[in-house]
Amino acid sequence: MIKSLVHASQLLECFDAEHKELGIVELARMTGMNKSTVHHLVATLCATGFLDRSENRHYRLSLHILTLGSRVMDRLDVSSVADPVLRVLQKRLQETVHLAICEHLNAVYLIKLDPERPLRMVSQVGRSVPLHASAVGKVLLAYHHDLVAAIIARGLQAYTPRTITSGDQLVQQLQDVRRNGYAMDSGEIADGLMCLAAPVYNHNNRVIAAISVSGAAQRLTAYPLSAVATQVKRAAQTISRDMGYGLIRQV
Repeated sequence: MIKSLVHASQLLECFDAEHKELGIVELARMTGMNKSTVHHLVATLCATGFLDRSENRHYRLSLHILTLGSRVMDRLDVSSVADPVLRVLQKRLQETVHLAICEHLNAVYLIKLDPERPLRMVSQVGRSVPLHASAVGKVLLAYHHDLVAAIIARGLQAYTPRTITSGDQLVQQLQDVRRNGYAMDSGEIADGLMCLAAPVYNHNNRVIAAISVSGAAQRLTAYPLSAVATQVKRAAQTISRDMGYGLIRQV
């Protein structure tokens, strides 16, 4: 390896939320390099656009870093990032898992992974489901406030006796989703079907998708639902992390 590049990367790693600006002496202390070496490396990093010099002769990460990071994030596709995580979740729970996004006031499935059993869920990739009557839909609604009024104004169609048809009740459930970090559909779109879903965030710290585990209510209720919800939330957090969630906040 080229030592100067390794040392330069070590200098860049020194900058974080607690150390937004650093001087030569501080950088030398944090990396263990001598001040002369740090001075030359910092000068090079400034010349190449990775660091900016402030008025008080300290240095900070430049916006060029963010530009490079955004190029990486732009090539991330939520389906390809989520797929390996969902496969692990599906094998662990042995139930159907989905990845869904919001499109035209509906939730649309991008991924569906079924367990190896004869009877499977009647759903498919590309199929849309109502936002107010599905767990993935309620997750997407909970973090897209501008859609809630439009959904209520269109009318909350009943699919089973358990479907939410009251706007006030829907708003209350969406508040619970944001507080708990997951949504549940218990026979609201199909009798006997239960689903738990959690949000997926992107590098802009926005919810862009939802993942879920679905199955017969009698099977899912055999487990502590809190344990199932925890596994779904952890999988969603892993996908969010791989999509760059939280990175901008750390810079």
